[in-house]
Amino acid sequence: MDQFATGSRLPIASSPAVAVVFPGQGTEFTGMAEDYLQSFGLVRELFQMASDRLDTDLRQLMAKGPPNALAEARVAQPVVFTMSVAISSLLAERGFAPSLVAGHSMGQFTAITVAGSIDFASALALIVERGQLMQRNNEAVNGGMMAIDVVARNVVEAAIAEIGADVWISNFNASSQSVVSGLKPALWQLKKVLDQQGALCRWLNVPGPAHSPLMSMAASGLAPRIAATTFRDPKIPLLASSSAAPICSAAAVRAELSEHMLSPVNWAKCVTTIAEHGCDIMIEAGPGRTLKGLALRNQSPLRCLTTSTVADFDTACHAVEEMTGSVLQ
Repeated sequence: MDQFATGSRLPIASSPAVAVVFPGQGTEFTGMAEDYLQSFGLVRELFQMASDRLDTDLRQLMAKGPPNALAEARVAQPVVFTMSVAISSLLAERGFAPSLVAGHSMGQFTAITVAGSIDFASALALIVERGQLMQRNNEAVNGGMMAIDVVARNVVEAAIAEIGADVWISNFNASSQSVVSGLKPALWQLKKVLDQQGALCRWLNVPGPAHSPLMSMAASGLAPRIAATTFRDPKIPLLASSSAAPICSAAAVRAELSEHMLSPVNWAKCVTTIAEHGCDIMIEAGPGRTLKGLALRNQSPLRCLTTSTVADFDTACHAVEEMTGSVLQ
């Protein structure tokens, strides 16, 4: 841990080791977290804090929708964040401590929270404001996001250069999957070019051009809040989603979050770094299985476990027990 606290390189974890990773917006779904809410008082407590902060009954909204309301940035981000922190807290209650944490997109805030750099209430305040600012930004910009499969990154970059401006690669998810953000007319143009080259293009259920210069209004609005927030040095090895570099200090946490909405996510490199760190298992703490799917796309040697349901959570805990030889409470 001393090397992590003072250096710029991650220490190699003693095997077996387990990374915990956190998804971002777009993984929310109607019915999410209901079995957790029925089973654990801690989960109910955290979601009540989030509901009070938003002045919205999140449990009812998650249970009944409508889906378009749940997908709004101002709601989706707090519910995904809260569920992910809740699952991490349940793991901690059972005596589990991750060897490394990382988050995809908005999941970066979750990773920073679980690493001990900020408390839940302070992080929730940031997430709520971030979601509200992004919602307003999205309403002011006719933008969106599109996943591009099959073709390599250089093909996508060449197609973007061909159509001109207003599109950026926002996620490097795998060698054969990039995500682009931009203005919708430009994205339609890009799709036509890439369709002719055999790419598979699909629109993401995310109402805005995240991780691109088009989010500058939201980023500028969140900057004073980040500047006013107290951060601590991470207690657990932590990766930056933009570069997969280790985040070793409170100052580095603040710097990463300050550029977060404008910087692309390099998740493919994060998965590689997690494996190089010596991790054998990657637990996806939160709704869905998006990050497990991306790990499989990256042909990672990591064993990937999900926690979208309580049954998934129990399976993940048993897998950790089998691999590490320790019994989780």
